[in-house]
Amino acid sequence: MNFKLQDYLSLGYLALMLIGVVRSFVYYGLLGINIMQYASISDILLSPIAFLADEPTVLFLLIGLFTLLYIRQTLKKILFEKHQQKSWYKKLFEKALIKNKLNDDKSIFDFLSFITIFCASFILGNALAQGFGDAKEIKEQTIEIKDQLTFNDNSQQKVAILGQNSAFVFYVKEGNTIVTASPIVGNIKAIEKGEE
Repeated sequence: MNFKLQDYLSLGYLALMLIGVVRSFVYYGLLGINIMQYASISDILLSPIAFLADEPTVLFLLIGLFTLLYIRQTLKKILFEKHQQKSWYKKLFEKALIKNKLNDDKSIFDFLSFITIFCASFILGNALAQGFGDAKEIKEQTIEIKDQLTFNDNSQQKVAILGQNSAFVFYVKEGNTIVTASPIVGNIKAIEKGEE
């Protein structure tokens, strides 16, 4: 495996895109919505960016993990160049030196695979927890109604917004147990989000 930075970025974006699509499918599926009926190709392509913007914790986690990867690889090269001839280093890293793993892309690929699996588990676990929690609150009518939609006819509706994409907003009306998907263009004049 001889990957370059561009290859890693492409694979990372593809992984984030797939994780974002699966996350949306799981979350909205638990609410009884087939999100694929409402998603455009731009929503799918931009799902990683939209997700990272909605969840800054995950963004900082990814930045931290990639920083650790960089530090790990840099330290590995520095130690190798500085101590490769010393007996204690040879004893400690004898197998790695024999297999020449210190300069091998496999260790980077393994680390990135770990990051991908970790992030996928975290993100999908979050989608399951949030989906089950929101579905329970909707069913029990305990979901907090803190948002307001103003439609083109100037009528207003108090709602709990569950999410939105480029074309639709998904919400529950006050006193209702059904999730509604309303087109934004030509239908909604303003979306007012309450405090989180």
